Amino acid sequence: MTTHVGTDREILGVAEICAELKVHENTVYRWIAEEDFPAIRVGGRKWGVRRAEMDWWLDQRRDA
Repeated sequence: MTTHVGTDREILGVAEICAELKVHENTVYRWIAEEDFPAIRVGGRKWGVRRAEMDWWLDQRRDA
């Protein structure tokens, strides 16, 4: 479900997040529920994340 709103605003769906981070979708949903992941609602019911925000989030976790 990759969506492009601009070159720096690529939005990844949960399946793409899981594939890229090599985690189970339950892990992604847990991060979202704990408000530890910069997810946004896409299309009303689905979750996604802008690639730039996910990269920032990953950098913050690496630095911790």
